[in-house]
Amino acid sequence: MNRVAIWACGLVLLGATSAPAAVLFERSLAVDRSNNVFASTRFTLSLDVTPSFLAPTSAGAMFFDVSITPADVGSVFALTGGAGGDFDAAIGRLTDGVDEILRVVFTEESTGRAEKRGFAESGFFAGMNGWPDFGGMTIEELRLRIDRFSLVPGTIPLAPGAPPQVDLGFTLQVVGQVVPEPTSAMLAAAAALALSRCRQRLLR
Repeated sequence: MNRVAIWACGLVLLGATSAPAAVLFERSLAVDRSNNVFASTRFTLSLDVTPSFLAPTSAGAMFFDVSITPADVGSVFALTGGAGGDFDAAIGRLTDGVDEILRVVFTEESTGRAEKRGFAESGFFAGMNGWPDFGGMTIEELRLRIDRFSLVPGTIPLAPGAPPQVDLGFTLQVVGQVVPEPTSAMLAAAAALALSRCRQRLLR
């Protein structure tokens, strides 16, 4: 009975030694020009991961139709793992080690006019140890911060010398943990430490 209790306690302690979540990645993006003539200031912003930019089948939505206006500058939208649906699919795509497409869609709610941007994961997440994405890591939360948002209605799209009709800046943060590959030495040391602590508790 004591042996069973010791092993159970050891498993609990091993689980408790996992590292706290940290910001794995942060990048700011800008949508500072437009092919459209927008007329209002209420938009939706979506970010998803998909195998193809032109034919985004089975897209995994990190953020889907987040409604924003200039009043939302400074706001942070957050989603955590286990949210279900496309979000979980997006986490799967962000950690599968396959170089897919991160797609940004910025849509005017009143007209449906949209601006789209696409980035290969290997370029967007350049420098990550899990290249081309977060392979081997655990993602626990995604954060989207609106840094700036202004609109100059009626500006001629892409006119030389004209100010940008839309100026949107936002920052994406990926929060989670790097999962190290356990070695036999690491497992033995962790097990010995856990068993020692459990024995001390059981003897009290």
